[in-house]
Amino acid sequence: MSLDFNHTLLNWRSTLEPGVVRAFETPALGNPRPGLSAPRDILGRGHNFVLGREGRWLLAPSATGEGAEYLPVKRPGLRTARVFRRLARMLGVTLPEPRAGTAPADARPMARIRGLALVDVVRLALEHSNNMVAELIGQVAARQLDGEAKELAAGAQSLSRWLQKRLPGIAWNGFRLANHSGLSAEARVTPRQMAAIVRLAADRRYGGGSYLSLLPVSGLRDSMRRRFRDPATALGIWAKTGTLKYAKGLVGVFFAASGRPVAFALFVTDFAKRSVYDAAADPRSPGVAGPAEDWIDRAEALEEDLLREWILGI
Repeated sequence: MSLDFNHTLLNWRSTLEPGVVRAFETPALGNPRPGLSAPRDILGRGHNFVLGREGRWLLAPSATGEGAEYLPVKRPGLRTARVFRRLARMLGVTLPEPRAGTAPADARPMARIRGLALVDVVRLALEHSNNMVAELIGQVAARQLDGEAKELAAGAQSLSRWLQKRLPGIAWNGFRLANHSGLSAEARVTPRQMAAIVRLAADRRYGGGSYLSLLPVSGLRDSMRRRFRDPATALGIWAKTGTLKYAKGLVGVFFAASGRPVAFALFVTDFAKRSVYDAAADPRSPGVAGPAEDWIDRAEALEEDLLREWILGI
């Protein structure tokens, strides 16, 4: 049995009936409210679940027939109490169903678990390309700015305004963030705008470290999809990748052969093909998914060629 007070392990198994998914929460404490996502709701690669507009977890149609995934818990305090009640029952102690209330003044904590510092959470989120963590960090940041929780789009607008105030010399025409992870075909940002954001970030310190210390580095482990491992690029690119069907991004800092650090933003996009992909009845069909994956492979090859040329030429 897997227990995590901030996450729940959800096991799923598709039935023979199309569009029906059975879900089993481990441990079974509360309703995970799973559903089957529409094909166009799943925009990226390798994501089994997305959080739907109605607060339900949606399983990608392209997910395997059965499997398991850790999902965040909306009310971790309630879940912690329920897990504690279950464990107590296993030891022969019967407790009532937990209810929200105010702790007595003389109450003492039995245990305290502190999470990682934000800077370490950011570093891990970037290393493992965890879009869910990026969304949560963005939501918390927006709440700190506005004093209230907001939906993804509204929170993204708050952070957009924060950026624009700090970079008044940049033309922000067309800039639009639909969420905090970039996992949306509706997001719009120019390379010039993003490079300005990188320069702003690079001038600051985070938990005592530099901006570069937060970014994946080329040539290390599986960073950047195992690309940029040759002598000219290894350890020379500190950047974050982004991938959607018919959209590729690579943003960060590279060190030229001269030793000069350069902030860069490289986007490769085919809006026309993306529109066709979004309109497809079944994006998973070989005739639709195959060309999209081929396009991504070619875009990544172009990224490698351009970055190597820039590094060696500056």
